[in-house]
Order: sequence, then structure tokens, then C-alpha cells
Amino acid sequence: MFFRRPGQVRIELTDPVQSTIVIRGREVYIPGLPAAGMGTASLGPAAAMFMQLGAVFTGALDALHQNFEITAEGSADNAVTVALVPKQQSWQSVFRRMQVRFAGPDLIALNIQLDDALGDRLEVTLDDVERNADLPDSLFEPQREAGQGSSE
Repeated sequence: MFFRRPGQVRIELTDPVQSTIVIRGREVYIPGLPAAGMGTASLGPAAAMFMQLGAVFTGALDALHQNFEITAEGSADNAVTVALVPKQQSWQSVFRRMQVRFAGPDLIALNIQLDDALGDRLEVTLDDVERNADLPDSLFEPQREAGQGSSE
């Protein structure tokens, strides 16, 4: 996962299928989705939610307070776990709760736990986390598949 201000997110999945999702502001690019469907994807609650969740990693906390109930808890090993519960009903249909565990002297995000609306839990462990890395613009360009047109 890569986050960059303002509102740019890149999610690289390897399991169960290798895929890359790019979010740029209100635009969401999902491989395999026809260009005509991109507008629909960009308006969905999941797209808006992921834009807001990026604020956890980019430090745009005002948006978080507007859209999530936020609690934080410290532990004996100097880690901090931040829990986010969406306020909007449409977002609650996507997930019920997200927890991010920050640790180390710089409080780097190490673990994300997402409880969805159906009661399933997804746990993501982050490796090789870098803060304030110089990320190229090309990292946030959509990767179109053959035959996929532009939505812009």
C-alpha cells in the first residue's frame, strides 16, 4: 500500500489474485472494470471510504474526525492501536471497524485489521514501511489492461 497527499492511494494485492487498485481523489481505477464503469466505482461508498482511510497514513486527521468514531489505546510495548468505526450508514455496509497498530519509536503502521459488515476479518501485516518516501507520479497512474479505454 502506498499513500500520498492529497488523496492518492495505491493498493497492490497478491492473494487471492494479483491486482493493483489506484485511487486518485474521487477516481478509482480497478483492473478489469470497463472504462464506462469507472464513474460508478468512483462514486461508491468504498471509494470514498478508502480516500478517508488514507488520512490515517497521510496525517489528514480532520477528515477522519468527520467520518469516523476514533479511539486510541496504548500498550506496555509503546505501541498504539487506533480503532476507526464509520459514522456513515453506507460505509457501515462495507466495514464495521478498522484497527491500525502503530509501533516503534516513530510509530510506524505495522498491522491493519478490518472487520467487514458480514462479520469476516481481514488482517494485513505491513512490511518494509517507509515514511515520507519520495514516490514517483507513475506509481499513482492507473494500469489499464489491453482493450481498456480511458475514463478521463
